[in-house]
Amino acid sequence: MHRNSTGNHHPANGTIRRSSSQVLTCGNANGSVDLSVSGGTPAYTYAWSNGATTQDLVNVVAGVYSVTITDANGCTATASATVNNIGGPAASISAQTNVASNGAFTGSATVLATGGTSPFTYLWNDPSAQTLATATGLAAGTYTVTITDANGCTATAQAIITQPTALSGGAVATSSTCGNANGSVDLSVSGEHLHILMHGAMVLPPGSCQCGCTYSVTITDANGCTATSSATVNNIGGPAASISAQTNVACNGAFTGSATVLATGGTSPSPICGMIHQPRPWQQPPVLQPELIP
Repeated sequence: MHRNSTGNHHPANGTIRRSSSQVLTCGNANGSVDLSVSGGTPAYTYAWSNGATTQDLVNVVAGVYSVTITDANGCTATASATVNNIGGPAASISAQTNVASNGAFTGSATVLATGGTSPFTYLWNDPSAQTLATATGLAAGTYTVTITDANGCTATAQAIITQPTALSGGAVATSSTCGNANGSVDLSVSGEHLHILMHGAMVLPPGSCQCGCTYSVTITDANGCTATSSATVNNIGGPAASISAQTNVACNGAFTGSATVLATGGTSPSPICGMIHQPRPWQQPPVLQPELIP
């Protein structure tokens, strides 16, 4: 508190009184100056440096305020006071953990308070209205936290919790043919995390179920997120052959015989060969290695 008084003849004695409750807080215009006057001859008039003419000042901002007090005899005295500011806190997000798997509740965020007057209270706008500096169990989304200090000053900060695109897999089956073990399943995997794009043909082992059987796969990424996919491998059956008609040789040693074959099932057209030949070796469909897309 600073006090200064001057005057002529019998001046009034102007005294400034300040208490902590009169100090400006949170940067708001809520400071005040309490002026008490003694001596001189009432009534008094007041001329403040901010233009006010009341005895006391209320709702003023931080700064230095001076006043000239004049009594009924024209005697004057001056006084001044400094209104200080007790600043509020600042808030910032100091750490956060994003959701590891799409749709999970594994996010977290921590707010840091600087400045202001401790102790601080915290209030997050998540569904649980958490009241600690660190909020946990968060889904992907935007969260706001409000910090309040001992003087009622507040500050807010915002955390944006992200999540990867949902992991997914697509399986496309290629039917086996002729009852052979030559069916395959082509698996495609996509997901934002690790940026995986995988295509590959899975050759089913000989002796496994090939006709109308469903194969399922569970895909797990580096974060432990999982997705499942399945495909049904059907069989394209081969033809059946039977002799539907024949004519035997009429005379010994002649070439007058004939035979007719009937093909049923399979897929037409079915070329019929009149000679014995070796079938082509069975070729497995190619197995493609996963392709990592950076």
